[in-house]
Amino acid sequence: AVGILQSFLRGELFDFKGQIQFYMSYHMEPVNVMIHTPCIPLILWTGFGLLSGTTPLAPGLPGFVDYSFILASIYAGYYAVMGSKLSPFFGLSAAFWV
Repeated sequence: AVGILQSFLRGELFDFKGQIQFYMSYHMEPVNVMIHTPCIPLILWTGFGLLSGTTPLAPGLPGFVDYSFILASIYAGYYAVMGSKLSPFFGLSAAFWV
């Protein structure tokens, strides 16, 4: 989270090369990779699960428009923008999973 905030403040949030360099500098150690592979998706899934119990954001909106939907939309939107720099298919597939 600190790395994302620093990237945002420097205006580098959508700088693909900068994001990859930052990621690779912290995620090359085998033990770190072994821990991150199962734990990061579990943490993300748990966060979505906890937020899915919230009420809709405004009266009249469908029941699925809660905080987990907003977080998933922001997450998928970010990866759609970043992924479109790799290939259009990656960007579309990231947006599809919301």
